[in-house]
Amino acid sequence: MAEIPKLSGDIRPLIPPLGLRNDWYPAVRARKVGARKPMQLSLLGEELCLFRGITGDVAAIQDVCPHRGARLSEGDCHYRGTVACPYHGWVFDDAGKNVAVLSEGPDSGVCGKPGTEAKVYPTRTLKGVVFVWMGDGTRRRSRKTSPRSSSTAARSCSRARSRGAATGRSRSRTRWTRT
Repeated sequence: MAEIPKLSGDIRPLIPPLGLRNDWYPAVRARKVGARKPMQLSLLGEELCLFRGITGDVAAIQDVCPHRGARLSEGDCHYRGTVACPYHGWVFDDAGKNVAVLSEGPDSGVCGKPGTEAKVYPTRTLKGVVFVWMGDGTRRRSRKTSPRSSSTAARSCSRARSRGAATGRSRSRTRWTRT
């Protein structure tokens, strides 16, 4: 079994310059993502296209069309739950699947073929903030790898308050007044 090196001193140089992977990152307030126009966001050195999915939740895909490399964030959301590339009209859903090619019509043979999909980044919205999973796709569904839900946070606060009451410590209360 490999021995784990002992860390001492300043470990900041060990952190990758573009951040740690395989974790959730707060990206944007959910209300900033509209239904008709996608938005562009750079996170950990990767360009993302955020738009509303079919359920109304915020979806994130790579901001590069697999066809000719145009920015999907400069396109439009012509149909609910999709984003269209501004260059040749390839349309992607919130799962990254190519569902239509506007320039070829409804009988396009390109749709659904391997290599025509966009990379998807899982998202969760908590308390109005969109979190994006910036990892290799092998995330586990555990408390450690998902952003804390409001109920989890409420339970933590409740436990902290009860511990304070049990030890006789109390929080001071400040009344803010306008001067």
